[in-house]
Order: sequence, then C-alpha cells, then structure tokens
Amino acid sequence: MPRTLLVAYELTSPEATRPLIADTLMSLGEAWARPLDTVWMLRTDLTADVVEARLADILGTDDGLMVQETRGEGAFTNTGLRWFRPRRSSAMAALEAAADAAYAHVRPSAPELVRAA
Repeated sequence: MPRTLLVAYELTSPEATRPLIADTLMSLGEAWARPLDTVWMLRTDLTADVVEARLADILGTDDGLMVQETRGEGAFTNTGLRWFRPRRSSAMAALEAAADAAYAHVRPSAPELVRAA
C-alpha cells in the first residue's frame, strides 16, 4: 500500500548532487511533488529506510538527509503540492520533463553554452 514520505536534504555540493537526487526520487515513487527547493513528497510502496538507503549512496559525508512517513494534512504558505506521475506509455519522458522543469534554473541556457565553448 503506497505511503507518502517527506524527503528533505541539505547539500554541500548541490550542483553535482541535486540532479542525482531528483532522478533517484522520481524513479522510486508512483508520484512525487517538490513543494520547496530541497523538500520532496514521494508516494511509494517503499519504506523510509529503503528510500534513505538509496539516497545515502549519492550523498557526501557533509550532506544532510531526512526521510519520514507523513500522516494527515499539511499547511502551506506561498507553496503547495503539485503531484507529478510518470505516464505509463512513456515513463522516462515524464521523468525527464519533470527533471527539466525542476532544475531549469540550474542548467545554463543555450546561449551560455555557446559562449562557454
């Protein structure tokens, strides 16, 4: 039976680690939401311990991680939950689109890539 997990993290090298965390979280759940920059909600059949173990391999020694099962309703100010689900026919395309949307501010734009080359 699916449960909802709250996943929060603090990274010392976010440029390298954030995309890996996003890819891992999106692959572990049937749905996910990112209400704050480093806070995710994950609907999954996995336990908090299993999700923590999968993410721990990505983290550095100075990075922080919290994974906790949630119950009940939450209260939000200046944010909310927008759930994303992979499409059955093209789950990978949905994951890539969600990752692109979530991290558009981290990736350089095309003109910046041309100037850097």
